[in-house]
Amino acid sequence: MDEAWKPFPEYEGLYEISNLGRVRSIYRKIVQCNGKIGAVPSKIMKVISDGTSSDYVILHRDNVYHNVMVAPAVANAFLNIPLGTCISHKDGNYHNSCTSNLITSYELFHSDPNWRDIPGYEGVYQASRFGEIRSVDHFVASKNGSVRISRGVVRVPDETKDGYLQIGLYDKARDGKPLGSARMIHVLVAQAWIPNPDNKPQVNHIDGNKQNNCVDNLEWVTAKENTAHAIEHGLRERSYCSKEKLAEWAENHNVTQRVSVRCIETQEVFSSYSDAAKRFNTSTTEISKSARTHTVCKGFHFVKADEPDYSFGVVNLPDEIWKPIQSYEGYYEISSCGRIKTVARQTKSNITISRTISERLLKISSQITLNKDGESKSFNYAKLLHLHFPEIAPRRIKKLF
Repeated sequence: MDEAWKPFPEYEGLYEISNLGRVRSIYRKIVQCNGKIGAVPSKIMKVISDGTSSDYVILHRDNVYHNVMVAPAVANAFLNIPLGTCISHKDGNYHNSCTSNLITSYELFHSDPNWRDIPGYEGVYQASRFGEIRSVDHFVASKNGSVRISRGVVRVPDETKDGYLQIGLYDKARDGKPLGSARMIHVLVAQAWIPNPDNKPQVNHIDGNKQNNCVDNLEWVTAKENTAHAIEHGLRERSYCSKEKLAEWAENHNVTQRVSVRCIETQEVFSSYSDAAKRFNTSTTEISKSARTHTVCKGFHFVKADEPDYSFGVVNLPDEIWKPIQSYEGYYEISSCGRIKTVARQTKSNITISRTISERLLKISSQITLNKDGESKSFNYAKLLHLHFPEIAPRRIKKLF
């Protein structure tokens, strides 16, 4: 192969790279530190390799030295492959950076018909038709500052207590630490290889062997189909219950579980938590919590029907005035007597589940911590009180502790 030279990507005018993987500096004149005119000779740069990483060279630009990999630069200059793309070597020798030996890791892995990308992990993990999971080639920064290619490897699975095989997959990072989750291998293989036009939720092992994760042994099924298959192959025992026993159990269950509840504000009585939840558009858990712990639910308080009403909220002191705390309106209030309380409200802990905050007094100290939207911030109590009630003398503030 005849050697050809092109400008080194991102170092144009300073260095050149050849299709054989060699790097050379370009002759140019420079101004030296003493103010005199000097020259940088044209010479072949030393290619460095520690035996475990791909070749790299040390290049100088803007008074800073950089360790730059050779293979990606060759691929970008001669094969128009964008920088940052993971490059593999066809012959497995990552010191051979000739253009004819370079290929993207994606193309290399997809040249094997027995492996496919796992949906949601494209370019990171692949599943084989024989039930194996492997990682894909990727770049890794070495301690000496160079970058090497970490070869994809077949992952070793773990066995769950139910006899299935699972694997931990990592595809994100937070604060430099990888994030991952345990995934069932038979589900990953089915997602990669088996179409699911009916959007069935479960994957079944046809021969009943939970560790045979070959494509030919897997199928998408509904929960009912999965249970029927397990019973048919003796993997699960059929449970029998007569209609009479089922009706008797349901009647006893309803009798023991239904608890009458009363709303203190409206004095409405409901035959069960669920009836009260429907009336106030909340969950039975919130109604039960309000009755047990005397907390607010949807702005109301509840108690079991056979129990007396209880007093709730913060009782005002004589001539006490309450003001919303600035920037925490609807969350906290502060009074002219130096007390701070939370505002009763309904919050969303996620899309479907709501949480109730009851009205209560905070413990007074030199520092007060307030919380809003998951963020906490501390304030000097004396300054906070003086901000909302400047007429209160500093001496009186000290006596409040």
